[in-house]
Parts: sequence; structure tokens; C-alpha cells
Amino acid sequence: MTETFFEVAEAMPTEAKRYFYTQLRGNSYSNTLDSLIEDASDKEIKSAMLAIARKWKSRNNKELCA
Repeated sequence: MTETFFEVAEAMPTEAKRYFYTQLRGNSYSNTLDSLIEDASDKEIKSAMLAIARKWKSRNNKELCA
């Protein structure tokens, strides 16, 4: 389930993700993200890291093309 959560969250706009994570735990964004990471399984961490890498790569490509 959490793997699907990360896939859906990846597709959300940044501000929407931030709001959703904050509402999910009722904490600040950084505390919520820390909690999600702490509770994640190895498989979920791998999925999250791949999502981060894809996002980072797309940002770097956009900056290079600008």
C-alpha cells in the first residue's frame, strides 16, 4: 500500500504533496516526511529513492535545456 502511496504522491504537484503530508500526520512537513521514512519498509524506501532520482533527473534536464 505504501508503495502505491509513493507512486500517487509523486504525481501530485509539490504544494499538494506538502499539504497532504502535513494533514496525514498533523505535523510539520519535515516531521511528516521523517515519520514516513522511518516507518517505510526496504521495498518502499527503494521505490521512494527511485521516485526522487526520477524527479531530480527531470529537474536537471529542465535546467540544462533552459
